[in-house]
Amino acid sequence: MSDSIFAEYTEVIYRKKLDKYLKDSKRKAILSALKKNAVFFNIIEQINSCEDPKDNMFLELSIACSATCIVSGDFHLLSMNPFREIPILNSTDFLLSYQEN
Repeated sequence: MSDSIFAEYTEVIYRKKLDKYLKDSKRKAILSALKKNAVFFNIIEQINSCEDPKDNMFLELSIACSATCIVSGDFHLLSMNPFREIPILNSTDFLLSYQEN
């Protein structure tokens, strides 16, 4: 996890359209559990490679944590597969490749 991704998750979980599904206490509990259980990494390189600039934070994190794979359903990220030799897979392909190994 990175600070920028946590901030993005926080912004998303507090969107008005989620008000009917999540009370404030539930939102706080989700974010607290995420923060408690996530491993945070400092971003070491700013990346501007993705067509969607908001997705660069995931590429930055992949470099900071020496990721061996990025799992995403995002078209912009998937279209970059691989990124600096890091495979970018959707969840189905990831699970299939995991089963093969």
